[in-house]
Amino acid sequence: MKKIMIIGGGAAGMTAAAAAAQNSRKANQKPEICILEHKDIVGKKILSTGNGRCNLTNEVMNSDCYYSECPQIIGQILDKFGREEALKFFQELGIVVKSKKGYYYPRSEQAAAVRELFQIHLEHLGVEVRTNVHVKSIKKAGVHS
Repeated sequence: MKKIMIIGGGAAGMTAAAAAAQNSRKANQKPEICILEHKDIVGKKILSTGNGRCNLTNEVMNSDCYYSECPQIIGQILDKFGREEALKFFQELGIVVKSKKGYYYPRSEQAAAVRELFQIHLEHLGVEVRTNVHVKSIKKAGVHS
C-alpha cells in the first residue's frame, strides 16, 4: 500500500491531499494519505485571506502575475490548473462563488466556511490529519516495490 505524507496543511497541502485521494479512487487504489500540520488546525491561513472573506482566485491569472526564476513553469502550472479549474474545484467542495472587481470569493464571504468545507472534504476522502506536528527532518528509509 502506498503511503503519502504531506507536510503542511495550508491551502496547497489540503488541495494536494484531496487530489491524491481523488486520483487514487479513480485508479481503484486506497493509499494512506496524511497531512502533517504544525498549527492546531489545517487551513488556518485561509481564515485571513481576502480580509477574512477568502479570495479564492482572480479573473486575471497568467505567468506575469507571479515571480519565479523559471517563469515557463508558472505557465505550465496555470495551463493545468488555472482559474476555471480552481472555480470547478471550489464548486465541487460545495462553495458557491461570486465575482467582485476581478476577484472570486465564496458567496458567503466567510473564509471560515471555506476552511471548514475543505476539512470536511478531506475527512470524506479518508485523509488523515495530524496537527501540532513539527517536522524537523526527512530521511529516506528505503524503497519498497
